[in-house]
Amino acid sequence: MDAGRLNCPQCGAPIYYTDDRCLACGVALDDGQLAASGGKPPAAPRVEVPYQVAPGALAWDPLTLGAGGGFFERLSRGWSFLGQAWNLLGRDGRLLLPSVFSMVASFVLLGIAFFVLRGTGLGERLGSKSPGARLLMYEIILPVSLVIYLVSYFFQGITVRLVGDMLQGRRCDLSLGVKDSLQNLGALAMLAGASALVSLVAGALRGNGRGWARERAADAVDSAWHAVVLLTLPIIILEDVGLIAAFGRAKQLHGRHVGDLLVAWFGVGLLNRVLGTVTMVLAGGLAFGLYALGGAALLPVIIGVVIVAVLLVSVFTAYLNSAYFTCLYLWAAAAEAAGQPVPAPEPLAAFAW
Repeated sequence: MDAGRLNCPQCGAPIYYTDDRCLACGVALDDGQLAASGGKPPAAPRVEVPYQVAPGALAWDPLTLGAGGGFFERLSRGWSFLGQAWNLLGRDGRLLLPSVFSMVASFVLLGIAFFVLRGTGLGERLGSKSPGARLLMYEIILPVSLVIYLVSYFFQGITVRLVGDMLQGRRCDLSLGVKDSLQNLGALAMLAGASALVSLVAGALRGNGRGWARERAADAVDSAWHAVVLLTLPIIILEDVGLIAAFGRAKQLHGRHVGDLLVAWFGVGLLNRVLGTVTMVLAGGLAFGLYALGGAALLPVIIGVVIVAVLLVSVFTAYLNSAYFTCLYLWAAAAEAAGQPVPAPEPLAAFAW
């Protein structure tokens, strides 16, 4: 949310004074206006509210973290993003609700799909070795995946809005988050469709074999696309732009912060794995203790403990990913708006090692 943002006078997409070309339609620009003669008259600029905080509120100024820097400065900045995510959750536990709703909705959708497949006999056809079974599988998986991704991104969008508001000192209002996700439902649906296609590509790479190279290639595709989603969602929700414009904006905004992106990706991934491992060790210890006390009679309770532990970790990591990358977006946008020099050196130099 930048005071220097306008609309393209050709197509109406969001642009910035520094843009030399519209990311949506490609028309040449000059200080936010059409550079070539014969174009449409410049449209009146849309008034945007810059990043600001509510008076006297608990808020966060991303510019205090600086820009650029070496590896350890980037690591410190990433740790600050994590700290903000933790602090917000401590102030209002409702921030976890979108992740909870997303998980419940996904389970419901999977349950419906299971019963439909079983009731229509399609499940048996999928299990057969007929030539059309594989094609049928793709025909079923694609729409189901699209709906599940859409549900996930819808609730992630709510989390992004809530986190963005609270960082600026505003109250946590779920209804505003729902309204924002509904307003950008078209872009979220396109993102969900792209994710479903990427999943099919990754599945095709894995194939039926267990080749190491194929598995690593599929994992690389999944990881790269997951990073794109996490970088793009805050832009869609907080800047209210379409998917193509959001991709271009993400490239413009984050392309200068290679080191920060790598710290974010590996740092958050490592933390998620550590949290998952610690939780499962604790849950396993509790389950072992229960089994020692009650034996097989307590097996349902033991299974319940493990399931609850897995669900809690999934909910928290989903929130952590959304909150962290929202902080990263707000910092990058604030640094750009302030005109701070953020160099884009060669890949190895970006780490300042």
